[in-house]
Amino acid sequence: MNDPTRTPTTGRSANPVALAFVGVGAVLGVLAFSVLDWFHGQLGMLTGSRSTVGDIGELLDRLVATRDKLHDRGAIHLGLSEYYYSWLAWLLIVAAVIVALVAALPTAEGGQVRVLGALISVLGVVATLWAIEVYRPAHNEGVSRGPSFGDFMRHTSVGAWFALAAFVLIGIGAVLGPRRSTRPVRPAPQSVPTA
Repeated sequence: MNDPTRTPTTGRSANPVALAFVGVGAVLGVLAFSVLDWFHGQLGMLTGSRSTVGDIGELLDRLVATRDKLHDRGAIHLGLSEYYYSWLAWLLIVAAVIVALVAALPTAEGGQVRVLGALISVLGVVATLWAIEVYRPAHNEGVSRGPSFGDFMRHTSVGAWFALAAFVLIGIGAVLGPRRSTRPVRPAPQSVPTA
């Protein structure tokens, strides 16, 4: 039954669907950056028996030490991976989760936060794809060219795909924002003037 003393008003509330996207993305990100292998086959063996983010970080430490011994910073190109596998991946996933959670809540800055959440997630996807090419030797005569970006992509394992999926899901959660709801609100009682 309709209550004539209530009028519908539009409000905002936390969006459970957006929060679910962010939650699943956060879980995938934690798994990707802590326990899952990023490469399989021959490329996975470069880091030993496993190729988790920590294992890749150790490989990069060895490559940096080798590069320093050669006194030639251009001998081995590490690109973004030097930072991504040590701290940047965690920074991006934490920032994306925090901003997406805020975006899913009813706040005055909702639109700007949703855009920021989407941008951080896109940056996470781009950084992940860029860091998949872990290293590239310089093209000097007599030096093996090493694996190409295509080789790295062909040998990516579940960790890399979970990381990409994490940023995409978190970005979707940020874009969804808070839920609009129409709920009846009882108007405030009017005071009756006394004579």
